[in-house]
Amino acid sequence: MQKVLQYIPGFRSGTRWKKTVASLYYIFTLLMLGAGIGTFLVFLSAPFLVFSIIDLIHKKKSAAIVFLLSLALMITGFAITPSPPDDQLTAEQPASQQPGNHPDNIAAIENNTEFPITLQ
Repeated sequence: MQKVLQYIPGFRSGTRWKKTVASLYYIFTLLMLGAGIGTFLVFLSAPFLVFSIIDLIHKKKSAAIVFLLSLALMITGFAITPSPPDDQLTAEQPASQQPGNHPDNIAAIENNTEFPITLQ
């Protein structure tokens, strides 16, 4: 078990406070499963990606494999993260680009009922 923990960020040094912080982070990451598997993968791979870059700078041999695996997990996580619903996208667009705000599609809205207005 000790050999496995030496590859997990937060447990490699054996320092008590680092283990505590890492445990809290990994519990938070497990809670991200509620947001979706893509978000979970991004949060899970983030510390491995960052610390493998640091290990690459220090020229450790096993860092390249960990870096490539964590990069692949992060890209996969971003790829399968669901996009926001269309109604959120419409609300974030400027008013001039929202459907129904074009000059040829003018309508008066009164009591949630649309009445077309003809321009002469």
